[in-house]
Amino acid sequence: MDILIENNFGLFVLIVAPGFLSLKVWGLIKPSRHLSFSDSLYEAIFYGVFNYFIVVQWFPQFISSICKPLEPVAYIISIVIIPFLLPIIWNKVLSIKFVKNKTINPIPKAWDTFFMKRKRCFMPVHLKNEMIVGGLYGYNSSASSYPEEEDIYLEQIWEIDEKGAFVQPVEGTMGLLVHHDSIDYIELFTAKGE
Repeated sequence: MDILIENNFGLFVLIVAPGFLSLKVWGLIKPSRHLSFSDSLYEAIFYGVFNYFIVVQWFPQFISSICKPLEPVAYIISIVIIPFLLPIIWNKVLSIKFVKNKTINPIPKAWDTFFMKRKRCFMPVHLKNEMIVGGLYGYNSSASSYPEEEDIYLEQIWEIDEKGAFVQPVEGTMGLLVHHDSIDYIELFTAKGE
């Protein structure tokens, strides 16, 4: 540990790298704006310092007092595993109803809030040219997330009658891609059963 603190690379490994790891994991589980390297560096240092003082300062020493040969493993857990788990734990904390009601939603767009739920539904997509296309948004469908533009892939195209009801799947299609420039608005209807 002292060897790491005495050089710049060691400080990077102890402080900045765990912070970057936490930021990357957070970006994978929550849509987040893209940060410049300098902005990311500030956040990474903040999270890394938090991890250093809360975890690295005591966990390896605690493990070493129990079993000295496990001290290197404790450092790996402190520098890699815990920074990986912290955003996942924080995400779980934010989803607790009491906390959720007292904090601002960290997801920047309602689009992402809906599509992160991965719920199957039927979607009539109203296009800017006043046409309506639609289909099933299922487990093999996908939608872009912030900060990218709102594009969507529906795994099944369905025929829609003049009243706007879904009649049946269109035979022989592989789905529907809708570009954000074409979308006026989307309706969402529950899809039950298989």
